[in-house]
Amino acid sequence: MRIQFESATKRYWGNAAFESINLVIEPGSLVAVLGVNGAGKSTLLRCLATEVMLSQGRILFDGEELRRDRMELRRRLHWIPDCPIGFQNMDMLAQIAVTLDAYAFLPDGIEEQIYDLLQEFSSVECEYQPTSQLSRGQLFKAAMVAMIALDRELWLIDEPFASGVDPLGMKAFKNHARATTHRGNTVIFTTQILEIAETFADYIVVLNRGQLVAHGTIDAIREASSGEKTLQGFFEQL
Repeated sequence: MRIQFESATKRYWGNAAFESINLVIEPGSLVAVLGVNGAGKSTLLRCLATEVMLSQGRILFDGEELRRDRMELRRRLHWIPDCPIGFQNMDMLAQIAVTLDAYAFLPDGIEEQIYDLLQEFSSVECEYQPTSQLSRGQLFKAAMVAMIALDRELWLIDEPFASGVDPLGMKAFKNHARATTHRGNTVIFTTQILEIAETFADYIVVLNRGQLVAHGTIDAIREASSGEKTLQGFFEQL
């Protein structure tokens, strides 16, 4: 999937969360969206997920405009917000099942795949635990398991590295995220942890006060940032 932002702008009550974003993300990219608090990172992903709509401009998937009524395009993506919702009166396994059912995705062998993923994420022991009793990290693990099983063309994750997921879970997520991009899919995540962006992502998008101030590979951003060798140095310039 080729993603294109054309003069994309989102305003809340006259204030721009981000403004006039022009950007192309090619298939198979692992993208980190960076910026200080309030820079517009989460809002950008929420617009990609059609949770909120643009005020101006448009977003294209393979040349087709993404809108809330374009269900065939929306089914090509999956979105995990920074605080996944736990459905009341459901356990972790039921929560995952509801997510898969929303996509009408119940292929043969899916039960075994889910079980294997729960083992990989060290979550088998809480698969029947009510979501009301799960920690934020455990809820995030359930959301990640569903996302990996669905394996849509576009993964959108808000702050996965500040989600409370333990090191084993983060290792599993990183392995699957890298694997899906090798299959030509795209992963876009926000983070405040610059070292993660430098070592894990292969494409960086930097927002500052709602403006797109840099995008490209780590090496390209270093070249454009007056010789700064780290993202920390680049942010200090901003």
